[in-house]
Amino acid sequence: MSVIANRYIQALFSLPKSEEENKSLEKSLKEVAETFKTNEEFRKVLQDPRINSNVKVEIIKEIFKDNKQTSFIKFLALLIKEGRINCIQEIAEGYEQINSDRKKELKMKIIVASPIDEKQTKTIIEKFKMMYKAQTIEHEVIIDESLLGGVKIMVGNKIYDGSVATQLEQMF
Repeated sequence: MSVIANRYIQALFSLPKSEEENKSLEKSLKEVAETFKTNEEFRKVLQDPRINSNVKVEIIKEIFKDNKQTSFIKFLALLIKEGRINCIQEIAEGYEQINSDRKKELKMKIIVASPIDEKQTKTIIEKFKMMYKAQTIEHEVIIDESLLGGVKIMVGNKIYDGSVATQLEQMF
């Protein structure tokens, strides 16, 4: 996470007054980041230096007019005026990660070559729950036949690779 994104993330943590507001803020950040990522026209307009920042802020206000969090809209306006709107994805991901860490939540992907049963999944989850001292774990099992066998675990930006494909690569 960049220093710039981290500063904005820390500022965001001062906004919500309740857990409900915190969840709403996280959801709003994800929505904006996803729109920024997937909608090329939206991204180009917000990054175009020829368009006045006040016009961009009005566009944001119009798009998110149903969002009741005025502080969130002010935050987006600040990003636009400071020329940092391109950091929105990193900010959204960082906010979600720090929030999860704070609540001792763990999000993980279990990548396997073929389907695994409930007992195997539970064993993996329990190991990582202890390793990360997590209270809750959100997981997703993904089938990737290119692994040949074994398992690959993704937790945040960390990868635990016990796949046969990787082991074979390392041998040669």
